[in-house]
Amino acid sequence: MTPGIEFDVVAEEVRSEVVKASSDAALLEKLIFPLTKQERLWEHYPALLHGLWAAVWSGLYMTLCRLFAFRDDWRMASIANLLRRLEGGERPAKMLPARWGDARGEFLSRVGPRLEEIKRIDSQLAILRSGYLAHRDVTKVNHEKAPIDFTTLRRFLILSQEIVSDYLLAFRDESQSYEPTNYSHEPQQFLRWCRLDDYATHHAAWVQAEHAAMLKCHEHEM
Repeated sequence: MTPGIEFDVVAEEVRSEVVKASSDAALLEKLIFPLTKQERLWEHYPALLHGLWAAVWSGLYMTLCRLFAFRDDWRMASIANLLRRLEGGERPAKMLPARWGDARGEFLSRVGPRLEEIKRIDSQLAILRSGYLAHRDVTKVNHEKAPIDFTTLRRFLILSQEIVSDYLLAFRDESQSYEPTNYSHEPQQFLRWCRLDDYATHHAAWVQAEHAAMLKCHEHEM
């Protein structure tokens, strides 16, 4: 048994972190990236767009860092420590679902390989985390392995979702939806209503309308 912190507390914290990371990733993909890919919008509002992107992207990155922290520390709610506690015999307070006995055996047989994968991911994330985000380790600034693209972060996120989903099914007979339901339509709706879906076109139309109004005003003055 791990001292001090109940197993279910750690498991719920890990689940919440995966949901948070999933929400941040969806926000980037469906709202922020469509904004940052518009050249004219970047020309007019570079500081605003960069600040918006950096805030959500760094939030996603640091959440993944917490989830994939490999250190064996009973105080930390990480995927690795969740797996270690399950491997050590700890179980949720809720009665185990009898029908998923084989699934639990399969889950536990994969703990070792998954811990090795987590260790590799942790080492990848550590360079940028230590060099720029959590600490300012100048030995890691401008490190060639510091940049990690969004596709790679998305792959890490999918792995975290897979592990948590497998745990919830085998040990709690539950399923989990990770992305907020409203994210399926609200980002696109928001962009259209705010005329940010195609800023260049809307801006050009506004400029044309303003020019036409000025000409009309001058005609009335003459």
